[in-house]
Amino acid sequence: MGLRRIAALSLTLLFVFLATPSSGRLARQPHIDGVNLRRGPHADLIVDFRVEGLRNRKILETLDSGLPVRFTYWVRVVRPRELRRDQIVAEVQIERALEKDNLKNRFHVTLSEGADAEEVATLDAALQAMSQVEGVSVLPLDALGGRRPMVLMLKAQLQKFQLPFHLHYLFAFVSFWDVETEWHSLPLPDSPNALP
Repeated sequence: MGLRRIAALSLTLLFVFLATPSSGRLARQPHIDGVNLRRGPHADLIVDFRVEGLRNRKILETLDSGLPVRFTYWVRVVRPRELRRDQIVAEVQIERALEKDNLKNRFHVTLSEGADAEEVATLDAALQAMSQVEGVSVLPLDALGGRRPMVLMLKAQLQKFQLPFHLHYLFAFVSFWDVETEWHSLPLPDSPNALP
């Protein structure tokens, strides 16, 4: 076998390995999963979803250092347009924070919905609470339908805590990072009768 064939075969195998979703590089990326649409008690559209892949080295290192990790979730309903920017029909932003109490070895989960901070004993339970988003009211059911279809868009962003009073300029060695999921899109039904 010639040197060119070996090089071509090596590049092909490398490409196949990197393109495979089960490779370690892609499997650890956080992503939106388990999206559920249902009718709400006040004739509104309710969305439930979860974020998979939250357990990574950056989050664990930040929590061990005592700094909180902030989670922001966007729930957006858009009406796609061909020649112009998509029309945003409804948008909800949800913020949560996760912090570790190193003295007690417990975790505090803070929800933006106005609830008090929950104290959780294990990291798995804390990440479970942070990854589950349930009961988000997006828009009234009578807004469904119309001439142009609507699409539900979901995204999550995980942000490391920033130091206050511009201290991040003094401590430049502290690494700041944001981890974002891709936008997850789901077409909405044309009629409220299609919802459970």
